[in-house]
Amino acid sequence: MKLSFTKMQGCANDYLYLDCRASGVPEKIVPLAQKLSARHFSVGADGIICICAPRTPGADGTMRIFNADGSEAQMCGNGIRCVAEWLHVHDPACAEKSVLKIDTQSGLKTLTRMGEELWQVEMGVYSAMAADLPAVNMGEGPLVRCPLEVDGKPWNVTCISVGNPHCVTLVDDVDSLKLEAIGPAFERHPNFPERINTEFVEVVDATHLKMRVWERGSGETWACGTGTCATVAALVEHTVAREELILALQGISDMERLVGRIVYGTAGGRDLASLRAAMEKLPLVKAQLSCFEKGRLHQLDEALDDLNDLAALIGQTLVDEPPFSVREGELIRDGFDGEVDRLRTILHGGKGIVVSMEAAEKEKTGIRTLKIGYNKVFGYYIEVSNSFKDQVPESYIRKQTLVNGERYITQELKDLEHDILSAEDRVKALEYQLFTDLRLHVAEQAARVQRAAAIVAELDALCSLAAVAVKNNYCCPVVDESGVIEIHDGRHPVVEQMRRDSMFVPNDTYMGEKDDRVAIITGPNMAGKSTYMRQVALIVLMAQIGSFVPARAARIGVVDRIFTRIGASDDLSAGQSTFMVEMTEVSDILKAATADSLLILDEIGRGTSTFDGMSIARAVLEYCADPKKLGAKTLFATHYHELTALEGELPGVRNYNIAVRTRGEDIIFLRKIISGGADRSYGIEVAKLAGLPKQVLTRARHILQELEDEAGKPHAAPVETDQVSLEALSESAVIDQLRRAQVDTLSPLEALNLLYELKNKLQ
Repeated sequence: MKLSFTKMQGCANDYLYLDCRASGVPEKIVPLAQKLSARHFSVGADGIICICAPRTPGADGTMRIFNADGSEAQMCGNGIRCVAEWLHVHDPACAEKSVLKIDTQSGLKTLTRMGEELWQVEMGVYSAMAADLPAVNMGEGPLVRCPLEVDGKPWNVTCISVGNPHCVTLVDDVDSLKLEAIGPAFERHPNFPERINTEFVEVVDATHLKMRVWERGSGETWACGTGTCATVAALVEHTVAREELILALQGISDMERLVGRIVYGTAGGRDLASLRAAMEKLPLVKAQLSCFEKGRLHQLDEALDDLNDLAALIGQTLVDEPPFSVREGELIRDGFDGEVDRLRTILHGGKGIVVSMEAAEKEKTGIRTLKIGYNKVFGYYIEVSNSFKDQVPESYIRKQTLVNGERYITQELKDLEHDILSAEDRVKALEYQLFTDLRLHVAEQAARVQRAAAIVAELDALCSLAAVAVKNNYCCPVVDESGVIEIHDGRHPVVEQMRRDSMFVPNDTYMGEKDDRVAIITGPNMAGKSTYMRQVALIVLMAQIGSFVPARAARIGVVDRIFTRIGASDDLSAGQSTFMVEMTEVSDILKAATADSLLILDEIGRGTSTFDGMSIARAVLEYCADPKKLGAKTLFATHYHELTALEGELPGVRNYNIAVRTRGEDIIFLRKIISGGADRSYGIEVAKLAGLPKQVLTRARHILQELEDEAGKPHAAPVETDQVSLEALSESAVIDQLRRAQVDTLSPLEALNLLYELKNKLQ
């Protein structure tokens, strides 16, 4: 048999391509596919693709795929791209087209030419519903993280149809899988009546996946276009699972606060109703967690108590919307307590009960004229006309004689009277007792509620961190004990969200265990020094709590503590100035920090005179940098440019500055951290940005020039003559009183009293 074919590959997915536009698909295509696809014995391929005449008006051709075992597939992403290239080369009608439409067994597909031998196919929407695969015994779908037993081993799979069926499962090490053993078991699993393609996927990092494919009818192949699409779709569905978990957590109130009120006996009916509403959401949360077969979420799933019994008890006991007060009744649900129901019936339907009793007494006695009445003197009574007095039962007690009849009472009637008149108080008291019993029972289960609340709180935090990481493109940091902090393109997680009108400039950070341990950061105000230091501290903190971080990549050596001294403020209540507060905090930091700590120090010493402040700043910096004293990783922002000389004097100290550009008298902040110290502070330029008057700025420049001309001549500190001590004040008062005293006229006793008074003032 003579056969013309073209062999082509897309991403190493290789097929034999037959031109069947005029002849149609060969009659014996099944054995032909089996024979020619056999590797080592024939041409070898993943199968045969027949390029046929179009079925749909306006289409350019039809693709039919026959796998290596002869079975026909619906779709192949790599195969159809090769078909498009074949038509582009061999069909004059397609040669000039940049967009081709090709029929497949899963519908019409559109392909766009992206370059030389490069085509992109629009796969259309995917589906995770069982009917679209098809799949049986797995529910209707979506089939996301579904349990599947294969050869006696449990797997969690996500089933996706992208024109043909795929089963995607995440694994830790894709290379170690014996695909030739487990692949056929997946392919021919009874849950997939038309067999299935299987993708085993290892997530390397946020942007990198490793995938091995077992294709139905072809075995393991080097690539699969639809399989890749299905894998991405499966991971998107996992994202959907995260979002569904977030939705399941919504509306859960603060259970820990509520159970605290319950334990202390201050909770009302609405508190218990809120707790019930929160507990009723826990089964849904647990159902969402069941999708995760390992990791922390799996652990939380196993530990989470859905508290069904407590939620059911509260629901059975209390009405859906309890009143504010627990002592005013209408708190207990109808049907929960028989006595409450009886008293409510009496309270709300007393007249009907009397009518019923009257009818019953008429029937029992045969007295047609019998009636039950009420007055304030006798209460409820039974009235019988004289013509029927001889039929009155002996149990009736005569109470009053009338002209036309007699009035009687019975024990049953008096009991009813008591019930009607006392029903309101009794039902309120009984409802309150039932409520307190319920509250006490829930309080006894407080530990269970608190454990569930802690799990919900952790889930909420994890979901929030995950959602923020995905939304803002955070990376997964490497956390180790290397002692190195290495951040590439780090960002401040808050500031970048606030700067919607401009792009946040990312910065790198490197702090080694010995080299580059201390960074002196200089630059003008508003340039971004504090933002940069805070972002480093936040990235380290986020990494160590297990969060993704706002960076392109990050390696975080574990620190034991993070200390910060940023900002300036007085403590008026304690009578402490800004400088005193600053020194107190710095003192606490230096006493508590270790060599494994991270220190963030901003403008140390600015609250006092220039030379005092610079001296203190340098001393603190030397102490932090010296491994024999502290040797902690330190970010030190300062306007004392003289400190930049320490780079060559102290080991591990590096200078950095915030890059700026000047244009005339204007300044542009570039927000980029670069090596080296700043050349000046640009204070006047910043003042101009703040809107200071032009005359003030001009005078400031003149003064600055004068000071720079006198550089190196420190000014003596002014003598503070206006401030006196408390002791001096006391002496002044004594002298003043002596001057005013009339010594010549004082008696001996008055003189002694004066001396005693003056002595006390001097003590």
